[in-house]
Amino acid sequence: MRGGWPLLSRAPGRLLRSGSLALMLTISVALLAGLVAAGPLFGRATSAGSLERKLATVPANTQLARQPALGLVLPGRLWESTRTDVVEMLGDVPWLGPVTTAVWSASWQLERNNPIPFLGVGDQRRVAALFHRTGAVEALDVVRGERGATGLWLPEKVADELGLEPGEQFEVGKTLEAGPNLVTCRGAGSAAPPGPESDVPLTQASTVTMAGTYRTAADGRLPTGSYFSSIAGRLPSDPSGCPLTALLMIGDEATVVAALEAAQEMPSWTYSAELTEAGRSLDRLGQAAAAAQELRLAEADPTSDLKVLVAGQGVTPQVETGLTVLHTEAEADARTAAQQGRGIALAGAALGLAAVIIALRALAQRRRRETELLVGLGTPAPMVVLAGVLELLLPTLAGAVTGAAAAYLGFEIFGPQSRLGPGAITATLAAATLVALVTLIGNAVVTLVQTRSIGSRLAGRESSRGRSGGPWLPLLTGATVLAVASVLARDGRASYTDPLSAVLPILVLASGSLLLVRLATFVARTPRRKRVRTGTSVDRLVLRGLRDTGVAVTDLVVVLAIGVGVLAYGLVSASAVRGSVQDKTAVLAGAVSTARIPNSYDLGGPVRARPHA
Repeated sequence: MRGGWPLLSRAPGRLLRSGSLALMLTISVALLAGLVAAGPLFGRATSAGSLERKLATVPANTQLARQPALGLVLPGRLWESTRTDVVEMLGDVPWLGPVTTAVWSASWQLERNNPIPFLGVGDQRRVAALFHRTGAVEALDVVRGERGATGLWLPEKVADELGLEPGEQFEVGKTLEAGPNLVTCRGAGSAAPPGPESDVPLTQASTVTMAGTYRTAADGRLPTGSYFSSIAGRLPSDPSGCPLTALLMIGDEATVVAALEAAQEMPSWTYSAELTEAGRSLDRLGQAAAAAQELRLAEADPTSDLKVLVAGQGVTPQVETGLTVLHTEAEADARTAAQQGRGIALAGAALGLAAVIIALRALAQRRRRETELLVGLGTPAPMVVLAGVLELLLPTLAGAVTGAAAAYLGFEIFGPQSRLGPGAITATLAAATLVALVTLIGNAVVTLVQTRSIGSRLAGRESSRGRSGGPWLPLLTGATVLAVASVLARDGRASYTDPLSAVLPILVLASGSLLLVRLATFVARTPRRKRVRTGTSVDRLVLRGLRDTGVAVTDLVVVLAIGVGVLAYGLVSASAVRGSVQDKTAVLAGAVSTARIPNSYDLGGPVRARPHA
C-alpha cells in the first residue's frame, strides 16, 4: 500500500498535462451540468415570472380577499391590550410587511337602529365618517393647515360650506334624526328615519378640532394621491346608501379613537399586512399562505389563540386574504411549467450524459497501456480505481461548477425572470454535485471493468468469444421503434412539450448513428471475392479507416451524432418556449383556452378562393 502513495499523490494533476483530453472532459462535464441544472431553473424562472405577472394583474384598489395580503377585521370595541396583541400576531406571519391599522365609525352597520354618523357646525350637518389608517394623514394633499397639527382633516369643499377654519371646533357623532339639517348626497333630510322602538338618545356627539383641509378628487369624497386611490376599494362606503366613498374625517389614531369613544360610536378595526418584495417567490408565498390558512381556521375554532384574544369583547374576527388563492394558482402554474420543461430537460440530460460517456471512453483508451503496466506490476485493483478517480477529480469539479454557474447566470441575465427564488442556488449546487458524482462513479466503474478485463487477459482467462459490442444496438433500436409507434398512434392534439416528443429525435439519431457504425465496421471486415487491387477510392479509404482505427472513428461518429442531437435539442427547446409564451400571453389576456388554426380562411367570413398547392 505504501508503494502506491506516489501513484495517488501525482494522480490529481496528471490529466491536466494531457491538454485536449482534459479540455474534452471538462467541456463534456460542463455541458452535462448545465443541461441538468437548466431543467429546474427553467421551471423556477417560468413559475416566478408567472407569479410576478399574476401579482401585477391584481388591482391595488380591490378588497383584501383578492390581494397578496392578510387582513384581520374586528368589528367592535377592542381593549388597548388586544390591539397590541393583534399587531404582534400578524407580525409573526412570515414574509409580510409592517402591519397597517385602520379604524372608522361603523355604528350605521353594526348597531340595530343604524344611526348615521355626521359632522356638524351649529344646526348644519353632513353625513361623514371618522377614519384613521396608518400613513393616511401623511399622504393627504393639504390645502389649509399645517402637517402634524392635532385634530381632524376635512375635505376643502365641506369646510368652505360650513365656514370652518383650521383650529376651530365642530361636532362629530351619530344621530337617528333625519331632519332637514342633515345633508346627504341625495339632499337635505333624506336619511332613513329611526325605528319605531329606540332606547338610545337620538343624537350622541363630541367636540373636536379641525386640523386643516385636504384636496379631493372630482367626486368631492376620495382624497387625491396614489395612497388613497390604491385603497379606494377598502375605504368605508357612504352611510346614507349612496354609491360613493364616505365623506372622511381623517385623523391620527389617538384623535379618532377619542372621538369614537366620546360619541359612543361602534368602531370597525382592520389590521392588514402585505406580501413583501422578498416574499414574491413560490416557496415564500407558500409559507405566508400556510400561516394565513392557519389563521383562517382559527377564526372558527373557539379554543384558538385568536378567539381567546378577543373573548369577552363582543367581537367576531374575520380573516380576509388572497394569499391562499394566489399560492394555489401559482402552484398550478409551476406544475404546468415543470411538465412543459421536463421532456426537454430529460433530453438535454441524455445528450450531456452521452458526451460524458464518450469522454470517459476516450480516457479509458488513453490510459489502457498504463493500466496494463500497473496490473502487470501487481497493483491492487482498488488502488488503480482510486488513482483514476483522483486523476479525473479536478477536470470534473471544474466542469461541473462552470456548467452549473453558466446555466444559473444565463437564467439570471437572459431568462424570462431574473428572480429565481431562494432555492435556485441550492438547486444549481445540487445539480453540479450530482453531475460530479455521476462522472466520478462512472469513471470508477469504467476503470474497474478495464482493470478486471486486463487482469483476466494477463492471467489467460479471457473469453474465447472475444469482445462483444454489447446489447446496446438491439435495446436502442427497440426503444426507438416503440417511441415512433407511440408517437404515430397517439392523439394529434397531444402536447408538443411531452417527454416523448423531445426524446424521440435523440433516440433516432443515436440508434441510427450506432447502426451506421456497426454496418460500416461489418462491411470493412467482410472479405470480397472481387476486390480491385489497383488504385484507390474514397470508399476504400473510409473502410480502411474504420478497420484500422475502430474506436476513434466510432467516437467521432458518436460525437457528430451528439452535435446533431444538440441542434435538435435547441430547436425543440425554442419551439416549446415559444408555445409556452404564447399560451401564457393568451391566459394573461383573459382567454380560457387556446386553439391553433392552420389557415385564416377557416375562420369564416367572406368566401375567398383557397390557395392552390
